[in-house]
Amino acid sequence: MVSSTGIRASQKIVFSSAEFLLSSLIKLCENSIDSIITRNQVWNEIKSNDECRDWTKSHFYVTLNNLKYSKYINVDSKNNSVMYTNKAKLKLVDLIAKDRVGVDSYRFISFDIPELLRKQRDAFRRTIKRMGFIQIQKSLWVINKDVGDLVEITALEYGIEKYVIYFVSAKSDIDGIIDRKFSRLRPNN
Repeated sequence: MVSSTGIRASQKIVFSSAEFLLSSLIKLCENSIDSIITRNQVWNEIKSNDECRDWTKSHFYVTLNNLKYSKYINVDSKNNSVMYTNKAKLKLVDLIAKDRVGVDSYRFISFDIPELLRKQRDAFRRTIKRMGFIQIQKSLWVINKDVGDLVEITALEYGIEKYVIYFVSAKSDIDGIIDRKFSRLRPNN
């Protein structure tokens, strides 16, 4: 009989392998999370990483199949290609947003999600925080990166798109407040 500790340790290994494989896909996609890449490209990326020198092709395919079964990726066997699902993009939203280049104009989100959708609202709030949004007022959030596609995916995945507004502003009367909030987040030079 396998102990619960052994099962948890095994699950942790499987989960960390899957998470590593997903993050490796980001490197291959080069900031375009909608890229379609081949399984061979993914395998070559894995093998070039020092942490995965001991991975076998069998381990790689098992992990890839686990990601497919968990609906994190779509694998097209006919074209030998791999593509992220929206579920995977949400899982890695912080890594994807981190690589986005800052822009001159601010991006705002305002939302008013009903109490009946509390779980979705809380998940949405956690996700936009992971993207890098900061709260300006109760339901007004701002970021200085172009993450509109990620916001759209997030709202659609949580089924709250009709309660979320995303807009871009070149100038506002609260730019000074926003600048100060962002400057507090930057590490000291």
